Parts: sequence; structure tokens; C-alpha cells
Amino acid sequence: MKICVLAPEFLPNWGGTGTYLANLFKYIPKRVDIHVVTVNRDTITDQPDQSTEDIAELLGRPLTIHRLSSAKENFFYNISFQIACLRKLPELCRQNDFDIIHTNHPHMPDLFSRMMNRIRIPKVTTVHEVMTLKRQLILKSGVEFAHLAQSEKAILTLYPFLRACEILQFKTGLVFIAPSKYYAKILTTLGVKENQIYVIPNGVDTSVFRRMTISSHDRPTILFAGRFVSQKGIETIIDTMPKVLNSIPDAQFMFSGAEMPPRYLDAIKNRHVPNESVKFIGYVSNYLEMPRVYSRADVYILPSISENCPMSVLEAMSCETPVVAGYGGGTPELIESGQTGILIPPRNSTALANAIISLLQDRHFATQIAEAGRKRILEKFSAETTANSTMQVYEKMIGCFV
Repeated sequence: MKICVLAPEFLPNWGGTGTYLANLFKYIPKRVDIHVVTVNRDTITDQPDQSTEDIAELLGRPLTIHRLSSAKENFFYNISFQIACLRKLPELCRQNDFDIIHTNHPHMPDLFSRMMNRIRIPKVTTVHEVMTLKRQLILKSGVEFAHLAQSEKAILTLYPFLRACEILQFKTGLVFIAPSKYYAKILTTLGVKENQIYVIPNGVDTSVFRRMTISSHDRPTILFAGRFVSQKGIETIIDTMPKVLNSIPDAQFMFSGAEMPPRYLDAIKNRHVPNESVKFIGYVSNYLEMPRVYSRADVYILPSISENCPMSVLEAMSCETPVVAGYGGGTPELIESGQTGILIPPRNSTALANAIISLLQDRHFATQIAEAGRKRILEKFSAETTANSTMQVYEKMIGCFV
């Protein structure tokens, strides 16, 4: 079996899609010949692109990497890759005789190739986000346009064009992987037939993401890791800070991610949150260091308006860090509230504060949540489980086209 994976986001960039693919490849059987078609991206991390040999060693399996273009990290980097795929992918397919092309939405790397109908190989698409829902969440956040992240501004500005492209992707797609039942329902409302959809949750590498012993951990720590965009509930976290600190004065809020926008920093200052109560550790370029980050935290929070199947929640649970998350979207499929984590209404800082305080003040309860969370990941959301289910989709597709 020979699989071509279109991945404008790939190692050393450990973004959402890059992480998904790395976990998938690690546990796909080595008899599968994996070819990754990707780009050189030079500003995402401070690390240079890794060689094929380095990545193969990291994943513990052989693979072939084809870098078709170069791009900087911005909202439009994908266009150059789409054009490169239009020009070079057909010949690459002829040379290698791929059985399946696996692509990821909303990157749409094969957009122009689909428009021109240049490649007639069965395609499977994993849907991480959809533009229609993304736009709704941005608007629902209530954040003024001027204060949105650049990517969010671009989505709102270019939405008619992006929506048209998305419609083409869904109309010409053959098989879709939805990481949550919630997203499977979203796809059916957008015209995808139920028999085209396979629900396969994201999986975490439980051999890497496990509880680590941290000797210098001396303050109750609440962690957020992710992008500082409106969907993630950053304003809710900031509103929560004074409420938590009133009950637990030595608590510390720790943020992992790219540089926090000035408006959020101003909001923290305006709430008179002490400097020592907030810690910024920046973007962790080495993804394999993230288990230590989770292990430094007593609580992980993700008060998003909505999510699909959030990797950070899976990773925190796997590291036995109790999770408090918004119950929008597919997150309730991961967490049984009060048992394996705590779910709260989105945009409700009082509920978030109460959940954090309960976990910090009742360590027995927090330990129960943490242990049950790890058990649930091992049973339902390991990277190995995701890879096995994805292999079944590959084999079924090939069987249908023999």
C-alpha cells in the first residue's frame, strides 16, 4: 500500500495538523509506504527543516518526503503550495503510483488540482475545521474586528471565496474522516453524505504524553496552551484570574503559545492581576517537551466556545493533568464531566473559576479526575487506536477501487 499525504503543515512544525499526522504515521504499519508532500516553512520555529532521516528516526518508521515549495508562516502561505501541487503533483503521482491521497481540511492543498480534475486517485480528507463554523465562532466571540488575530480577519474578509472553495472540496471528496461526532453532523449539513463519513477521534501518543516528575513545582498552576484567538476563550480566562486569586492567592496562570496580543496583556493589567501570578513560557518549539509543561500544571484549562477534538485536552489528560474545558462542539465526547474532567458553559468566568478552585482545593478529587482521564485516553484516544481505524479506511477504499 502506497499513501500520498498532502501536508503543508508538517515537522518540525508541531501545529494541530502536524501533530495529528506525526501521531498517525508513528503507528501506521511499517509495510505502508508513506510519501509526505509538504513545504519548507522557515518562520514557525527556531529550528531548521529536519531531514527525512531525522524525521524517520523520530517517528520510528521509514517515509519519503517531497518538498514542493517554500513559504513563510502567514495566512496565505498555503496558496503557493496549492499552486505547486497543481504543477507538480500529477507527475509525482505517475512516478509513484499512489493508491490513496490523504489530505487535510481546511488547508485544501489539492484545491487547484481538484478544480482542474488532474488527479484521479481515491482521496480521503480529514476535516479539522470548516470555514462556515469558524466564521460563526469568530462572530459569536463578540471580539471587535480590529482586535481579532490576522488569520481571523482574513477568514471574515475572504469568507465568500473560502466558502466557495470549501464547497468544491466537499462536493469532489470521496471519503471524509471526522475527528468527532459533532463534526460528522456538521459535514452532513454541508452536503456530505453519511456513508462518506468515518468518525475517527484524534489520538495522543501515550508513551510520550505521561506524567513527569517535576522537582521545582511549588505553586498551584493553571495552564493554557494554544493560539490566542477569539474561539479559545482567552477573555474568559482573564476574567477568571481575580476570582481564583481571591480564593487562592498564590495561584499562578501559565500560558504556552505564541506571543500574547497586547490587548490581552492590557486586560490582565486592568484587572490588577499581580505580575507574579502570570507566567508566559512562549511557544514550545520542541513538541516532545510538552509533557513536562503539562506536568508542571495542577489544572489545564481550555474554555473554548467550540472545538472539534482538541489535541491539547487529550495531551493534558494523558499526562494526568485535570482538565476544565468548554462544553461546546466535540469536547463532551472526550470528557465525562465530574469523572474524567470538568465541562463548563463557554464564556462563563464564574463557572471556570469555581471549577479551578474545586480542583486546587480538593486534591483527592483532582487526583481522581486525573487518573480517570489518563485511563480514558488509554482506552479510547491513543494514537495507536487512531492509526488502526485509519488503516481500516485505507483498506476499504483500496478494496472498492481494485
